[in-house]
Amino acid sequence: MRAEAPGHAAPGAGRHVLVAPSWGENNVLSLCGLPLTERLVALGWRVTLRPHPSFFFHPDGQFDAILARFGEHPQVSIERSTGGSAALWTAGTLITDYSGMALEFAALRRRPVLFVDGPRKVLNPHWQSLAVPAAEIDFRDRVGIISQTRPEAIIAGLERVTALPEISADAIGGFIYDEPDVGARVLALLASDIAELRA
Repeated sequence: MRAEAPGHAAPGAGRHVLVAPSWGENNVLSLCGLPLTERLVALGWRVTLRPHPSFFFHPDGQFDAILARFGEHPQVSIERSTGGSAALWTAGTLITDYSGMALEFAALRRRPVLFVDGPRKVLNPHWQSLAVPAAEIDFRDRVGIISQTRPEAIIAGLERVTALPEISADAIGGFIYDEPDVGARVLALLASDIAELRA
């Protein structure tokens, strides 16, 4: 993804916000997408909405309302995940809930993220008994701030998060192991472990 980075400073990044919800019900767009977009536009923000791919297969009434209201608006754009990640590099701030895009934005841009604290998507009701932290919950305090779901609270959080300093390398290192050829090295270790298990 670093290879896609533009070779110059992101134009207007300071007043450009990327809104990237997670999948399924109770994501930030479904909970308050239309009033949030209205508030952001009224405050002069350029807004890029990057819905999870599931939005395009399972229509969402709130997203449809946003498209009807802002489909041709010059301050609002829609970015599909299949069409690249331009806004990842041009937006100054990311608003999300539990989307993995927060990991990409924090690691690649080193900018803090605003997390909207909607209902959690729990697939395993016994997850806490595993005593393993859920990454999508655990790293939020380390790479940004958490907001309530009301548009007013999100706007207040947006003002706070834009004033925060760059995320430190130590914070990034807490959730991403970023070394050259790490993928190949992990695969080699896994292959070695599998060979030992079979022996």
